[in-house]
Amino acid sequence: MYELKHQALLWAQEVLGLSKGSINVDELEDSSLGLHNKNYRFSFDGHDYFLRIPYSCIKAKAGALPQHFQAEKCALERARSENLEPSFIAIDTNKGFKLGYFLPELHQMNYHDDEACTKAISALIQIHSWDFKKKYKHFNVFDILTKFYKELDEQAAGRFDVELYRKLKHINESLERAQLSDRFCHNDFYAPNILCKSKGQIFVVDWEFAAFGNPLFDLANFFASSKMSFNRIAKFSKLYYSQSKIKEELSDGFEQFHHLVIHAMVLSCALWILWAQHACDSDTLREYKRLWETNLERFLPLV
Repeated sequence: MYELKHQALLWAQEVLGLSKGSINVDELEDSSLGLHNKNYRFSFDGHDYFLRIPYSCIKAKAGALPQHFQAEKCALERARSENLEPSFIAIDTNKGFKLGYFLPELHQMNYHDDEACTKAISALIQIHSWDFKKKYKHFNVFDILTKFYKELDEQAAGRFDVELYRKLKHINESLERAQLSDRFCHNDFYAPNILCKSKGQIFVVDWEFAAFGNPLFDLANFFASSKMSFNRIAKFSKLYYSQSKIKEELSDGFEQFHHLVIHAMVLSCALWILWAQHACDSDTLREYKRLWETNLERFLPLV
């Protein structure tokens, strides 16, 4: 790991126009809060920075989500230009190293805050309107879910039974029949990646899974990682539906849309449960896994 940190730091110093050795590897402070990558904080000349080393560099393993660094770069540049991402400085699209400003004044969005949720939905609509000339790789939730399922060892697979997988396959087929147009998606859109300023401005971070895909899954991830009531889920689903272009693709109105969102939420919960069974253990991960399992039990009877 020391050698990888050294490589990332050399790259960061070059980006900042600093000579080699201006910052020592020992000065990197581990500030990893997410569930995927390693993040290090360092200070130089009165500025605080963070340096990301993606998990794909650290260890290739089962249960790895596909990271698309070229798509991430385009998304970060677009988000920065539209004031959705204030920290981004640079990214190495080969290794996935990312450099940004450390902004302690930003805090995680609270799902209980209606104003913040409303702004998050507006930001999501904005993201789904982005039209890149190059069609970056497709993020297919069911394909990734199936990959995770097949990678489970026999003991772990017993906790995710064959009958449930068949139901998930049927749910995915229902979503595919809707034939919604692919849109550019964040694919990890939930509270820890949605940051707020004291004045209520919303920012979106952690774009390494950005790719084209079904936009319902961004909305599904947002709800599936919360404890929102069914009424609040319907409220914010309706907000997205009323303000986005997706309503032009559905002949049966909001009722059809909301039904599809519930379908996507079931798949979202299942995907993240399977991912968690592969991922490294932590208190935060165990808490989210329990939440996804609870929500899977809540949503599955509705489809």
